[in-house]
Formats: sequence, structure tokens, C-alpha cells
Amino acid sequence: MRLLPFVIAAAAATTTSTSSRKTTLVEHGKMCKTPNNTDSIFCLSMKIPSTVLTTLVANAQFSNSMAEPPLDASHPPPTTLDTIYYKDNLAHIPDIFESEPEFYTFYHFPKIPPLPTSSYNTHRLVFRGLNYDAEIFHGETLLATSVGMWRRTVVDITPFVSEGSLDQIHLLIKPVHNYGIPTSMCDSDPSPDDDPPCGQGGDHSMAQDAGAMQFLAGWDWAQGVPDRATGIYDRVYVESTNSENVRLSDPRATWNAGTGTVDLEVKLSQALGVGQKIKFVLSESEDDGGRVAGEGYAGGDGDGSDNVILKDMKIERPQLWWPHTLGASYLYDCTVFLVDKEQELDEISFRVGLRTITPYIHPKTKGRSFLVNGVDFFIQGGNWIATDSMLQMGAKERYQDEVNLHKHAGLNLIRVWGGGLTERPEFYEACDEAGMMVMQEFWMSGDNNGRWAGDYNWPLDHSSYLSQATDMVLMIRSHPSLLFWCGGNELWPSNLNPPLEIQAGLENIVAQLDGRFLIMSSMDGGYDGLNMTLHDESYGLSVKDGPYGFLDPKTYFAETNPGMTNGSTVSVSFQPEVGSSGMPRWDTVKRMGLGGGEGDEYPSEFDGNVPELWDFHKFQGYSFEQIGKGGKIKIDPVYSYGPPANAEEYVVRANLACHVQYQSLFEGFSSKMFGGEDEGGKSAVIMWKSQSPWPSMRGFLYDWWLQGTGSLDGVRAATSGGRGRSAQWNLHTGEVEIVNRGEKAVSENEGVVRVEGYDLLGNRLKFVGGGTEIEVDVAVGEVGGGEVGRSERVLEVEQKNVVAFVMLDFDGYKKWYWRKFNAEGEETFNYEELGKWRDQGPYGSVVMQCYGNGNGNGNGNGNGNGNGKGQGKGKGKGEEGGHWKVKVKVKVTGDSLLFAPTFAIFDAEGRAVLPIFVEGGAIVVRNDGEEVIFDIRARGGSGRGRGRVEMESWAGRKVVAEIQIL
Repeated sequence: MRLLPFVIAAAAATTTSTSSRKTTLVEHGKMCKTPNNTDSIFCLSMKIPSTVLTTLVANAQFSNSMAEPPLDASHPPPTTLDTIYYKDNLAHIPDIFESEPEFYTFYHFPKIPPLPTSSYNTHRLVFRGLNYDAEIFHGETLLATSVGMWRRTVVDITPFVSEGSLDQIHLLIKPVHNYGIPTSMCDSDPSPDDDPPCGQGGDHSMAQDAGAMQFLAGWDWAQGVPDRATGIYDRVYVESTNSENVRLSDPRATWNAGTGTVDLEVKLSQALGVGQKIKFVLSESEDDGGRVAGEGYAGGDGDGSDNVILKDMKIERPQLWWPHTLGASYLYDCTVFLVDKEQELDEISFRVGLRTITPYIHPKTKGRSFLVNGVDFFIQGGNWIATDSMLQMGAKERYQDEVNLHKHAGLNLIRVWGGGLTERPEFYEACDEAGMMVMQEFWMSGDNNGRWAGDYNWPLDHSSYLSQATDMVLMIRSHPSLLFWCGGNELWPSNLNPPLEIQAGLENIVAQLDGRFLIMSSMDGGYDGLNMTLHDESYGLSVKDGPYGFLDPKTYFAETNPGMTNGSTVSVSFQPEVGSSGMPRWDTVKRMGLGGGEGDEYPSEFDGNVPELWDFHKFQGYSFEQIGKGGKIKIDPVYSYGPPANAEEYVVRANLACHVQYQSLFEGFSSKMFGGEDEGGKSAVIMWKSQSPWPSMRGFLYDWWLQGTGSLDGVRAATSGGRGRSAQWNLHTGEVEIVNRGEKAVSENEGVVRVEGYDLLGNRLKFVGGGTEIEVDVAVGEVGGGEVGRSERVLEVEQKNVVAFVMLDFDGYKKWYWRKFNAEGEETFNYEELGKWRDQGPYGSVVMQCYGNGNGNGNGNGNGNGNGKGQGKGKGKGEEGGHWKVKVKVKVTGDSLLFAPTFAIFDAEGRAVLPIFVEGGAIVVRNDGEEVIFDIRARGGSGRGRGRVEMESWAGRKVVAEIQIL
């Protein structure tokens, strides 16, 4: 490889400090082919964190073989990652399987900023994530080694600070030992005689290494990463303290609900010295004045322990931490001090959530369930892979945005999947704040660790695996959002997988260092699942997971285990994976290089003729079979709206199809919440997948750039935005249901759902046995917490062969459905009249007004219809933390409804602000002139001046309103 000369900028110090500890981030450096960092010919500038591949691309090493993303005024200039993921650029980068490990092996020289030597006498360099095989040197002296992704490395650099030789610190980092063959280079149709077989995780070799991220070799939803993410992938920083021997780390708190006390604990790098002790101070949040809730001392008895616990600190009037669907997620602040003769030498801080978790087998569903603070917790979650395949999206703000998008959808748990990673502390901090619970898996999958491929004895180095597991348990154990641990994805059988030595080790580690519930596998049930005689509730969460394709929406209500072959013969209470396709919005498809311009390709009906680049980005089809009186009918829910004229029309239709699919999925599972085993009772449903680590066309709520999709809209509709109680229309029985996920009962007086129906012109529709507006009584007596109430009457629209827009209004939330029934009363997916409406009208007349919120003020209006473009002005001021709000009022009159509005916000530089969170409003706005309010919250954007809000809808042109950003 020929490396280009580089110029490295001076590194500015980014620090955080307390009185007895100061943290200095290391954010820049060099990446060199030799240990001589003075020869610019062989060195490249490097940011930290980064990987070898991202550094090479940032320094234009593959520019001749990669397509360049075009500049777009509505987005920032393309980043390194934008370039890597554009079109099929990944396929034009040498894979380590072809290039050999040496190609991606480099020396890394971190540029350590000036340190506070006048106030602190001890300095420790901390690497929070190195991948994979690292040696840390000072000059030619080896200081430390680290093998495996999942361990932190701490090096005392105090002598080098004193002598001014920090620039001699460097790392030699080699790729994962068993990098394997990526999926893209595997035989697309391997025969039984192929050696080795290929599939998920490529040729499965990476599972041999202790602590590797298996999806880096590729999966059916992601391309492999050519360097397998080799490098310094997580934060690097220097801790400066006055504690020469003892380093504080890895605190945790345990809430004792029965006594109203909390136990506080901290890990020590070595035992306390004579006269040293640990001081714990627990305070209320700053919003509540920061009052000290309790404090005390522990240690100092010279027992030689490297762990100090302060037991039974009494908390007066404790405020509990709840998942956001059950209550407020209150966090205390705790500071831990190392004290020596009344002098504070070191300190660390963490946040404490007081809650109890009780795992048990639910008496009705007969499956795994959890009580949080004594209340049944119905899990509605999403499967999480990573923020980025290259591990470059680890900023606190990114984690906050992604977690809050899950919360916005109404989900209350994230499963960190076993083929990925142990998520970083910033992820858990975001979950703590958002009230989002987490199921964290260790790094194994049945795809590669023996069940379907690979070997049961993998990883080869059990000791290294358990050592890394120990460090990761310590790293995240303080977080109240962590619900439980799982040994891995789809492991089986229990006597082999994980290897018994690792099983015993994990049980001991979790029991001794954390105490949470640990289960070994997400799914057992025999080789292919579904065998109840081979299902053990103490070993596996489910006897079967899936399916992974579109279903007839009614199926989610009608079948006990939707879409499963022979699903009626098994009991699946906790469903760790179920889901289907996903489609970004059109703007993102263009950003990926997959749409617009010449060669505007898209799939034909029934998922045929998939464009090559769509296939590269893992397109998954949408077709399903509808089972009716006349037998099975094949349905393409994209073409159901009429044949798309181009790729943009295909994408818009696919987003509507995803809305319906995911709304039906979550409502169907909710309909069975805590029901009887024979009824398919459910305690958990976790969407596969809720996010994607790269720009993909398969399975997510929002795309890689954080723009929400129809899938997010559908899930949010199903959960009523995460409310504890919601109404829904059972698509199979026709009953109206109230799902009460909260603790407080829905009384008989509260259990009334108002129902209205309209056609696309806004004409009211009649319901069988009632008028155009009816009230459905659902709660006969009451609907208790964790219960589902059902109406005695069946909701049926009287008019046939017309698309009916039906609204359920309950508890302040308006939920809409669009359905069509033929003369025989059977549901049909022929929505061509909606496609004709989109293309030809009639269109309503839209008035849009924007108002600043929070610290902003102002007003304005915009008018738009099918033949015009709205204009308006408003003012808005950014709020603390980079968030700002805009209140949008929409009024529709004229010839038709407003259907499926989507919003975009552009800053003063004309660039789209992502993500945005749209609350209130509805997917249908009636053309009766009544104002409907959408509250839009956003983070980001730059500059002051004139920005704009844009609204697009299914039928009618874009409406634009200007806003003045203060």
C-alpha cells in the first residue's frame, strides 16, 4: 500500500474535572505502518475513536475505486462513513480475507494533550475499546497487551508525563485472528459438501475468537466490514488524580425496597492503605435542588479487599426509577470519594435508579416475565445491533437520539443482540434517562457457535472470553436500565452451548459482581426450534423466534403464534425476535445512491427484478399470502396502492405498507398480553430489528441518518406513543380492545372509545348497528393493570368497496386505520383508489401555521393545496441541550382529507435537521376546517436566521412554512 503524506493539527484538550479527578480526552493521533512516527511518508492523520478502514478512507487511500456521494444543499458535506456506505463502495475496498491481515495492521500514536501536572501527581491512560490484538509501547518498552474487543486497558503514564516523553506511547494493533470469509464472498448457494459452509457471519470463523463482533463478517441484513473494525474503536482518555496506588472504578447501587435502604459499592484497583476509606454521597437530582439524601463511610479496616460496600443507607421519601411506560425514571446522583487523612485523592460519580426486578414464570402465559417494582412489565421492544458497523457513532448525543427514537415509538426495552457488542456506557446513560430497559447479550450466536454452523467449543480461549465478560459486567452494572443478561443469541443445546466452562463462568461472574437475572439463550427448542419437549424456561426465553417476513395483518391477531409453522402447537410467551422489511424515506434512498436520475430502478410486483444496488443494501420483499374464503391470494402491499410510476412512488408506498405491518404486529401481540397459554398469551414482543448499523433496506424504525420511517409511525400508532393504556381494533374479530399496560385500572366510565369513519373525500361513513359516530363500551366493570378489555359489539363499516378511514379516540389519543371490505365483507388490499387520488386528486386546501415553543415565540401561516405551495413565517429559539421545538397547526378544507403527513425541518443553512420527533396530530386530518396541532421537537441544526418546515402528504403538494431561528 502507498500511503499519502499527512498534516496533523494540534490537539486541543477536552477535559472534564472534579476536585480530585480530571479527565482529559485523547481525540487525535497518527496511524503509521512502522513504529517510526517521524516519517510522514508512512503515516496518516487519525481521529480517535476510529478504525484502520475509516482512517484510510478519510485520507483518500481508496478514492480511485470509490464513487463519490454528490453534494446536496439539504445535507452536510459527505463524511467518511457516507462515502463508505454510498452505493456499493464497500465492495471496492479490499477485504482482509483477500488482502491478508498485514494490510490492516498499523501502529497507532495517540496525541495526548497537555495534562494538569501542577494539581495532580498521578496520570493513567485509559483505552475503553481496542480491536483486536493490541500491544502498548513506550518507545521499545512493552507496557501492556490487550486481546479481544471487550476489555478496558489502563496504563500508568505518570513517569512519561514527568520526563516529557508522552509522544513515544504507541500501539501495534492487529486484526481479529480468525477474520474468515465475508458473506459477500461466500458461495451464494453452498452445497452440503462445501467446506466451510457459509451463511450468517460469513464462514463463521470469527466465532473462534474470544470477544469478536460476529456480524462484522456480514449477515443477511448487512455487508461485511473489510477490516473487521480493527483499531481504537472507543474512547481514550487520561485520568489525573492524587491517588498513586488506588483507582476507583465500577460502582453500583442495590435498592432494598423492604427496608427503604440502598447498598453502595465501588471497585478498587488494589486494597485500601492504612488510614484510607471510601466516602459515598447520594444526592437528589439537580432539578430537585441537589439535596443530600444520604452519606456515609466504608472501608478503612485493612481487610485487603478490592471491593468496598456501604450497606443500608436509609433513603427518606425515596423516588423510584420506572420504565417510561410505567412511570417516571427518577435518577439520584452519587459521588464516591477516596479519602486519606481527610484529603480527597480520587472520586467518581454515577447515577442511581432505585428499582427492583423480579423474574418469574407468568402463571397464565407460562413464559418468562418480569415485575418492575412489583408491577407486571409487558415488554414491547426492539433488537439493537450497533449505532454503526464501523463503530464510529459513539457520541453521547447519538445514543440519546437513537434511544429516544425507540421511546418515541413507544418501545420500553432494547435487546442488545448477541452477534453485536456490549454497548457503551453512553448508551446505558441514555437508557437510564429515557426509562428504556435493556436486555444485554454476551457475544455468541447459534449461527456460528455450533447450533447451525461453527463449533460448540468456540470461542477457543474460554479464559479470555470470561475475562472480557468480567470487565463488561463491571463496566455497565451500575445502570438501572439493565434488566437482565442473556448468554447469547439462539444457543442450543444446554449441555453444549455455551461451552459448560463458559456457562459456569458467566453464572459466577454475574452472581458475584452484579446479581441480576441471567438466562443462557434467547431461543432453544431443538435444532430448528418448536420442540416443546426440548424447551427449558430456565435456559431459553422461547421455543422459537420469528418469522421474518410480511404477514397478512389479521394474522397477528388470529394466530396464537403469528406466522409460525405449527405455531398453534407450542407456547411462545416471550418472543425475542419477530419482524420484517423496512424502507427508508425517499430522501434517504437518494442519499444512499439507490434512486433518482438515470437508471431509476425499483422492484416489480411480488418483489421481482430487484435492482442490484438495492440487493447490495439487503432489500427484503413485502409480499404475503392472504387466506380468504376463496383460498390463498398473493398480495403485494406496495403495488396494492396501484403500480408505482418510478422508484420514488415505490418507496412512498412501501412506507405505508410498513406502517400497516408494524402497527398490526404490535397490536396483535398486545391483544394477547398476559393471556392464557392456550390463547397464545404473551409477556414480551421484540421487533427484529429496530435499528440498522448502516444504510440498509431491511428492518428498522429509522434509517442510519436517523430519519423516521413508516415502520416507526406504525409502531408508535400501535403503542399510542408509549401510553400506559391504548385502544385498538382487532383486525381478526372486529372487536374494539383496550390494552392496559399500566398499573392503574381503567374504570368502567373511562373505558369508552369514540369511533368515527370517513372516506377519502371526508364524507362520514356509517357503522353496522350504529350511526356515523358511535361510542363503544369496552370496560365492563374495569380493565385492570396488565389486562385487555374487549367490546361486546363488533366494529364493522356499513359501506363496502370503499377505503374507510376509521378513527378510535381514547384517553386523549386518536388512532387511525385504513381498511377496505368487499360486498361479502372480506377485507381486500385493493387500494388503487388511493393511488389514483395521489396522482389525480381531488386535493384538499391546507393551511399550516408554525409557532416557536419553549423559549421561542412568533407565528405565521402557510397555504398550500394540490396546485400551490404554502408559505409562512414563525419564530423558534433553541433550547438547552441543542433541542428546539416548533408547534405546527394544520387546517384542511376543500375536497379531501389530508393523509399520511410527514414533516421535515431545515435550519438556517438549508440543511435537514435529524432526528425530529413529531407528537400529537394524526395520520389523518379531516377536511372540516378544525385545527390539528403537531408538536415537533428536534436536536441539531446550525446558524441563526431563516429556516423552514416542510410538510408532504399522500395526496397534494408540499406545504412550506418559514421559521425564524433565533
